[in-house]
Amino acid sequence: MRTTMVLIGLLVIASLAFGYPSNVPAGYAGNPPSNNTCHNCHATYALNSGGGSVVLTGLPAGGYVSSTVYHLTLTATKTGSTRWGFQATPIYQSGASWLQAGTLTLTDPTHTSLVTGSGTAPDYVEQTSSGTYPSTPGPTSWIFDWTAPATTTGTVSFYFVGMGANNNGGTSGDYVYSSSAMVSPASSGPTWDVSIAAVSPPIVIPANGGSFQYTINVYNLGTAPATFFLWNKVKDGAGNWTNVLGPLSRTLPGGANPTRTMTQNIAATVSPGTCYYVSYIGPNSTTIVDSSFFTFTKSAVADGGLFVNDFKSYGDLFENVTVSTATPQDFVVMNNYPNPFNPATTLSFVLPEAAKVNLTVYDVSGHQVANLVNGWREAGRHDVTFDGSNLASGVYLYRLTSGAMNASGKMMLLK
Repeated sequence: MRTTMVLIGLLVIASLAFGYPSNVPAGYAGNPPSNNTCHNCHATYALNSGGGSVVLTGLPAGGYVSSTVYHLTLTATKTGSTRWGFQATPIYQSGASWLQAGTLTLTDPTHTSLVTGSGTAPDYVEQTSSGTYPSTPGPTSWIFDWTAPATTTGTVSFYFVGMGANNNGGTSGDYVYSSSAMVSPASSGPTWDVSIAAVSPPIVIPANGGSFQYTINVYNLGTAPATFFLWNKVKDGAGNWTNVLGPLSRTLPGGANPTRTMTQNIAATVSPGTCYYVSYIGPNSTTIVDSSFFTFTKSAVADGGLFVNDFKSYGDLFENVTVSTATPQDFVVMNNYPNPFNPATTLSFVLPEAAKVNLTVYDVSGHQVANLVNGWREAGRHDVTFDGSNLASGVYLYRLTSGAMNASGKMMLLK
């Protein structure tokens, strides 16, 4: 095992003091220290634009078993593209470090190659020169094997990118897509789930500092009371990270699923540009089992208001939760995360028993844009990905029905 930085990782800092969000935004990938992806060279278009996608299939739906070999397929899609490429790697977190999770093995050496990380860099699999499939209309797929870690390490995150190019021999006019997928041990899943969302996006903080409101939802997936640790960090436009809340500990009843609204100050010292607000949760102050994020913009222009010199947080952060609001024996639909999202978000629900489920997404005009689930599902938790690559920015509504039970909510796609 080797300490790693991840493909399309959000945190490109040497210290790796805290982990990557569970749903990583558009960012960097590749082998440290450069952390490059296809997008670093093929940057004509914005990452995840143009209606294409990259998808990883083959991860076990019921969780992985230690030392078991899984046959994985990565598929890149982009109409009009005739040349293709990809990169992918699995990681897990141990304390404050990210480690390579399991072993990658080539099953198609003609079209894929294994890059062995030097020093503390991870191994990752990518296409060979001949594997870029010139003049192939696509969609294009690559196959490789992943052997799960010999010992249970908790949730494993796969980070990957796929490229659809125009085969002009250069790096212009090409599209690059990034995504991630997680798989937990078969014997147990994450004990905690956290989801945060901006109250009034898009958020723009002036040069002299300001504040915003956000909602935070925590879900104790167990049936017994348990203690969790929660902490929040800000990454500014220059890549600097600041701890703005916690780590603090709280105890929630089994199945508790409370939501709170918080106010967060952003100091004037934050560098301008696109910033990330990230929340982490785990059984202690160093182990992360889930995380969530949203973005905001720090302007270089002052608005004439008061100078803000702190990162204070305001609100009741789960201090008085005394009763369970939901249990794994109940029908539960959790807030999608991330929200806002680009281009994909995850919707999660828990069934008390096997049942027929229908999960549909609509635009604000009431037109159906996706039918994510339509059939029987086993009892337990289910995670479903909604990909909005082919949709315009805006608000979308989801509706989940199962017998007499139903739930609905709003999601915001920001491109």
